[in-house]
Amino acid sequence: MTVTEANAVNTLLTWALGRRPDDHDGLPAPTTERARDAAELLADKANQALMAGWTPDRVRAVWPRQVDVLHALAARLGYGVVQVGTEREGRGGVF
Repeated sequence: MTVTEANAVNTLLTWALGRRPDDHDGLPAPTTERARDAAELLADKANQALMAGWTPDRVRAVWPRQVDVLHALAARLGYGVVQVGTEREGRGGVF
């Protein structure tokens, strides 16, 4: 795994799983756009290796709908939702 791919994994996981209030690594919470870019990069790399599966175009096509589903679920569970470029603390951290 390259450093670029590792950064993409961390960006996507942080966006999806949230940050804990005690995360003091100095990095901002990833925006939805950065998370999508990371997902596209990882889909491209995986598709090249497997010659199957997700492609960047497929990620881009379904991303808005899936983000809406995640935001609705987070709201029902009582979590704050990361808006593009902002953070809000919710139960268990920033989502």
